Amino acid sequence: MAASWSPHKVDLESGVLTRRGFVSNSPLHESNFDIGGVRKAFAKAEEVYSLFEPLDAKPPDARLKLATPDAPHDLPEPERKAAYEWLDGLLK
Repeated sequence: MAASWSPHKVDLESGVLTRRGFVSNSPLHESNFDIGGVRKAFAKAEEVYSLFEPLDAKPPDARLKLATPDAPHDLPEPERKAAYEWLDGLLK
């Protein structure tokens, strides 16, 4: 049986990712999920990220980003480009 998604899994997964940058592009008008749930999960991820000292001493908000464009499921090009640039900045 396939595993189903739950907010608790997001918490656990964010703990695994704390040494890495993570960006969530979550459009406000996404039909596949409620933005309120995204914000709740992101708040938990911020808590988890703040518990770990990063390897390169970057603060949690420099390694964790939530973008909520006023858009439907398909992300506008500017938001997609901004996410790529943010992640690229973490790799430099």
